Amino acid sequence: MPPAGGHSAVASVPAASPAGDGAREDAPRKGEVAGVSAPLMPDGTREELARRMQRALSGFVDSPHRSVKEAADVLDAAADELTAALADHRRALRADWDGDGRGDDREPDTERLRVTLQAYRAMAERLLRV
Repeated sequence: MPPAGGHSAVASVPAASPAGDGAREDAPRKGEVAGVSAPLMPDGTREELARRMQRALSGFVDSPHRSVKEAADVLDAAADELTAALADHRRALRADWDGDGRGDDREPDTERLRVTLQAYRAMAERLLRV
């Protein structure tokens, strides 16, 4: 995984059009295959979940059951966020080589395929390091 604030070894391809319907606002866009090194969760969401976890930890002495329930809720929310982010990344990567569901027979050029393959590899390696 690249260092915080670092850049992936995957080359960036100029952005084309926004991802399809249902994509999150912060999701990678078609053509931004290098986005696989971007955080999977927006900073604000990560910070809010961290605050909630800290409250759960600090409230344990006064209310152990409530603290454990809140910690479980934080984990559920984090898993949901990560699942949505991964789905967005998968959709964007697929659009780069599979024509974004256009139904035409045009093949992307070899360079686009090479960059997309590197992006798949980078995302898979990132997930396998967790």
